[in-house]
Amino acid sequence: MVVGCDGRGEELKTLVVQHLESRGVAVKDMGSDMHYVIAASVAREVQASKGNCRGVLFGGIGEGAAIVANKFKGVYAASAVSAMSARLARAMHDANVLALGSFDTEAGSAPQIVDAFLGQAFAEAPAAPGEAEPKWWTPELAEELKLSMPEVGKVEMCAIDEGVQDFLYSANAMAARASGFAEPEVACTEDSAAAAGPPQTPPSPPRQGGASGMSAAKSSYASALNDGPPPTPPPPPLRRR
Repeated sequence: MVVGCDGRGEELKTLVVQHLESRGVAVKDMGSDMHYVIAASVAREVQASKGNCRGVLFGGIGEGAAIVANKFKGVYAASAVSAMSARLARAMHDANVLALGSFDTEAGSAPQIVDAFLGQAFAEAPAAPGEAEPKWWTPELAEELKLSMPEVGKVEMCAIDEGVQDFLYSANAMAARASGFAEPEVACTEDSAAAAGPPQTPPSPPRQGGASGMSAAKSSYASALNDGPPPTPPPPPLRRR
């Protein structure tokens, strides 16, 4: 288990860590920091483990940390205020990071919530050992949940691809401004975008020797980013002997 907190969740984290260690659970404590910093630290650890660990974030309400943790590919963070909500997050959505808030979580219930999160498996009935399965739980629902996760992964990758495209367009626009070219206009609506067609990349000037030649080569390299995978950058000038 990887844990971390901001200043408002430190006491709750200490309590839960002591409980986990008493159970023999290995705990990696990432310390205390601003909620967005500690959420990123815990999310990276969970991401790098490739399914071999889970995380718990502690804050005032936990939602802010969960929002940040969910920015990381393969990390699914959910907040919980009860053992059942923690079980549902695992059973229904395969959550691998739990967010707890000290403002709405009783200290005495926090260990039970974390235990429920640890003990629950994905696509299995959300029930403690010895408890009856909920009436609404069916084998068909379990199968539907298993089929849903690959689709969630596709949506995630689509969002990442869109982010990369936005970055490449921004890099191209900055390179165009640095080279003295006018920045391509961006259509503001779908209709105007369809009428305008794809933005035109200004042609790169021919490469010449000396400093001006290197500047032109750098501009050509930056403007090519929108056309596909990044090309091999121009070689550095040869050293004089």
